[in-house]
Amino acid sequence: MVSAVKRQAPRARVLVVDYLTILPDTGAACFGVPLTTTQLDFERGVAARLKTATEQAAANTGATLIDAASASTTHHSCSAVPWVEKYVTAPLHAAYHSTPAGMIGVADLITGNLD
Repeated sequence: MVSAVKRQAPRARVLVVDYLTILPDTGAACFGVPLTTTQLDFERGVAARLKTATEQAAANTGATLIDAASASTTHHSCSAVPWVEKYVTAPLHAAYHSTPAGMIGVADLITGNLD
């Protein structure tokens, strides 16, 4: 995607934003539905792979990485001021989606990287 944008707009500055931190690095989750250790490890593994892939994509294409994952480590879904919703099985719930605080946090990261 970044390469396609740069082909169409060679002087464009492309910002790539990685995903917000969902779970704390260690410990059990605080979700309405208990997750097993295996499930927590899986979720953390997916997050780590996404972070690495996004970092590599930005580096390989000359895009600017907006490191929302690192900026939100203290705002995971179990924190006092979460930037992502908790996972629950209720219908139509926005599991893992940004909270208003998360959207503001990412917007602040983006605007802080604009010259």
